[in-house]
Amino acid sequence: MNIKLSIIIPSTNDNKYVDECLKSFYKFKFNFTYEIIVIDNGSKIDESILLKSKYHKVVFKRLEKNLGYAGAINEGLNISKGEYVLLPDADTVFLDDKLNNAIKYMDTQSNVGILGPRLLYPNGELQRSIEVNMPLSRRLLAYFYSSLFLTKLFKKHDLNPEQLQEVTFIVGSVQLVRRKMIYQIGMLDTQFFFSAEERDWCLRAMKDGWKLIYYPDWKMIHYGGGVQGGVWYLYNWHSNSMRLYKKYWGIKGLILSKIVFVLYSLTHTFKSIIKCVINFKKDPYLYHNWLLLIWHFGFINGDKLRNRDDMRRI
Repeated sequence: MNIKLSIIIPSTNDNKYVDECLKSFYKFKFNFTYEIIVIDNGSKIDESILLKSKYHKVVFKRLEKNLGYAGAINEGLNISKGEYVLLPDADTVFLDDKLNNAIKYMDTQSNVGILGPRLLYPNGELQRSIEVNMPLSRRLLAYFYSSLFLTKLFKKHDLNPEQLQEVTFIVGSVQLVRRKMIYQIGMLDTQFFFSAEERDWCLRAMKDGWKLIYYPDWKMIHYGGGVQGGVWYLYNWHSNSMRLYKKYWGIKGLILSKIVFVLYSLTHTFKSIIKCVINFKKDPYLYHNWLLLIWHFGFINGDKLRNRDDMRRI
């Protein structure tokens, strides 16, 4: 039997979210053949033990070591068979059966490589998940403005969340991907542990002539924020962004992005210190920003930051 869609869900200590994601999927009727693969990406406890009894048709693969987002997805891609691949984060929830329409759209638009739904926070608020006309140069400029707390002055392109449109970036929280595209451009680049791998994939897709489409009729909830804010997250954001600029711009990209992210760490450390002085209480981000700053100057190894974090996931 030919499989139309492979759903690959990466999970690290996310048993509760995976359960909710699967439960929401099975609420609806889908008019295509599919397989579901859950990749346990080095969780402390084998999550498949807790979920196998509820979801007999789901394939569970456990990785003894956390390979990062790209590594986990690639493991799933290697054993999947679908014509299309859906990559939802564990903390996502299906709201309707509009995935049927998204698949049909992909069937009729053979030049679309990646399609993304409208993402919502649990309270129904729109979640920013796409970008238009945001090349690496403008993205670096946006980081620079952010480091100086001038984000509001950075001119962004207005996006109509109701309009189906071609975009230049789709966040990796939920992506519907054509396997033919993967054959052509390759799987996710595992040099990015997490953060930046989805932007790299989008850039490679567009370079080879594939379109990225935002499909707002299909909506999903993404809790989001589960990994953000901790020093391990910030370290990966900074280090992988610098790897991305080095990959596309060479040593010039590494130097320019290093300057911007060092500036970001400096200004945010001083901001945390000022908040502590003014409010007479500890700012939780001071510790994270300080560790990131001394990593930038080479006083601490990045791998050691994993043990200094309080992150639940990744």
